[in-house]
Amino acid sequence: MSTYACAALLSRRGWHCDVFAPGHTRAADTVTLVLNDVCETLLYELFPNGGWDRLGYRLHRSDVLWGHASQSQRITRPAIAVRREVLLSHLQAQCRQLPHVVIHDEASPDGDQAAAYAWRINPRSPTPGPPGAIYAGQRVLLASRAHVLADADRTCCYIESVVDGWLFLIPTGGTGAVIQAMLPGAPQDGEESLQNLLAQSWLIAPLINGLEEVSGFTAAPRMHLPLAEPRLLRMGEAAVRLEPLSGEGSAFALRNAILAAAVLTAGSGEEEAVVQQHYQHRLLRSFLAHLDGCVKFYRQAFARHAAWQQEIMIMQHTHSHVFMTHCPPGEHQLSHRLVDLGCQPWPVSPWQ
Repeated sequence: MSTYACAALLSRRGWHCDVFAPGHTRAADTVTLVLNDVCETLLYELFPNGGWDRLGYRLHRSDVLWGHASQSQRITRPAIAVRREVLLSHLQAQCRQLPHVVIHDEASPDGDQAAAYAWRINPRSPTPGPPGAIYAGQRVLLASRAHVLADADRTCCYIESVVDGWLFLIPTGGTGAVIQAMLPGAPQDGEESLQNLLAQSWLIAPLINGLEEVSGFTAAPRMHLPLAEPRLLRMGEAAVRLEPLSGEGSAFALRNAILAAAVLTAGSGEEEAVVQQHYQHRLLRSFLAHLDGCVKFYRQAFARHAAWQQEIMIMQHTHSHVFMTHCPPGEHQLSHRLVDLGCQPWPVSPWQ
């Protein structure tokens, strides 16, 4: 997602961009994204003719039951539910129409061919355990296609914390939906674990009229350092992955692309090193602020759950390690979060 956004911005500056897209690797249709109004606005600014409001299924509100609340809170929250593969294919089609952008249906070159480029941007998720990868937890997101009852409010998505995790129900049109569930670690049986969470639910479970095959993905926040090297930027999931709880992952990817494009066009020589450092500091501060938000809301829901307490401790340790190791003296006095690019700090609730 961030790749196509960055290419669009560079195209406006007259830069030639070769985008190597050999095929999207996560084809499971349970990877459904909820694009909030900020993300939709950014997409229209990047691709004015994208027709983004017609791409997926329109949602208008969220019902949230979190922590020890006795009843759910209904929040007006315009959004679009869209399959990840549909979104990426549409973004690629938009980029194919741009001047100076060439889409290659093959893997990116290496060696002498790669060295011929003035800049390289790596948006690919790192393989497990690469040097420089920092994982803030071990939690796993389960996902399944679902069917909801005909009388359910299908313009509303539902978020609920239960004893052992949290659930997110996303209507996708008709009686179709996707249900996602977060666990503090990898389960032995994903389908059984999802059913166990639903057995603890009183907001979401009564709306469901059947599940399909369950898949799972690692979902803890992650950062891959260094984020910037000479003639190379890491961007998107190759740089930072956010916790799905925040609902900011897609908008963050677009803001990351905006920042990366600004860095690439800022200058060369001595200026290049300065803007690369700025790029890394901005993303570092965003990552640390994100961990703060995760700790706050998981404490509200899982204060006495041993496995979730372990996840909270890992996030706190990761925060301290990143701050002490990678933030220069005095950095704590600066505001390098991506709020400057339209990303607002988490409000009272992460879903507002």
